[in-house]
Amino acid sequence: MLTSDSPRIQEWFREEGVAIPQTLQLVSFCKLNQSEKGTSGIYQNYEAIGSAAVDLAIGQLNRNERGIPSDAKTVLVQGRWSPGKTLLERV
Repeated sequence: MLTSDSPRIQEWFREEGVAIPQTLQLVSFCKLNQSEKGTSGIYQNYEAIGSAAVDLAIGQLNRNERGIPSDAKTVLVQGRWSPGKTLLERV
């Protein structure tokens, strides 16, 4: 099994005659968009991440917070598994 964040990795292997998923199974931990339906992996949902960042910034402005915060905050947006055709089905 191979992991990659390059959307062109499938194309490169297929050009070399590698059969995916029969010979090589491929997973992307960073799918750029949901339209990458052919690759199995985790869609990071960048729209939701951007929305959360804007909400955080607006909250800081509304609280009149300026400069670098004394206590760092972390906002997490959970990725979603996106099945594709680059992994063999488990039986």
